[in-house]
Amino acid sequence: MMSAAIMGASVVIGSQRPEMQSIHFNDWRLGIVISLCLGAYTFYLAKFSDQQRALEDSALQLTLLEREANTDKLTRLLNRRGLDVIVTNWTVAGQQFGILLLDIDHFKQVNDTYGHDVGDKALRIISDTLRATARDDDVLVRWGGEELMVITRSAEKTALTGFAERLRRAVSEMNDPNIPPITVSIGVSRSAVGEDFEDIIVVRADKALYAAKESGRNAVKTRWP
Repeated sequence: MMSAAIMGASVVIGSQRPEMQSIHFNDWRLGIVISLCLGAYTFYLAKFSDQQRALEDSALQLTLLEREANTDKLTRLLNRRGLDVIVTNWTVAGQQFGILLLDIDHFKQVNDTYGHDVGDKALRIISDTLRATARDDDVLVRWGGEELMVITRSAEKTALTGFAERLRRAVSEMNDPNIPPITVSIGVSRSAVGEDFEDIIVVRADKALYAAKESGRNAVKTRWP
């Protein structure tokens, strides 16, 4: 058994050998040495904890910065950079997906008549409506300007067409006093194995969108591989 009074510098060490049963250290310097060791150890633990917290904070900051880099600032939907990450992952995994390309009808007229502030509000409100109507695993994207996009794991034709109709109807039924009545036209397609996303899949959806506009707008049209 060992007992110690550090600053009193008296240490008793128990031993089964008679000559070692009681050893007294009355040197005050021993207490200082032990105190310094304990202080250094405590300082090390505190420093390590600070470094650990700094590393965790840095990792969180990187995650937040990455998220911001992939997000459109106005609508809070994914931007094209974020979409590229999703499409690449799905393509590598062999995931077939559906694509809905949406265009806000007469959006230039909204900006010209009511101003760009109202146009921005319309984009935000439409984006919120899409979020409320879409499913949790659907990917919502601001493709550019007044064009929005939805990528979905469901690639079945009837399901995709029905989903597009729900989105179109949800937008047309919006009733917000801050913006004028607004509708969208939607082109629907899906991926096929080996197809390039922008050069083939998006182009096909864009042709369907053009057909929806030509039909009088506020419509859904499809074009399949």
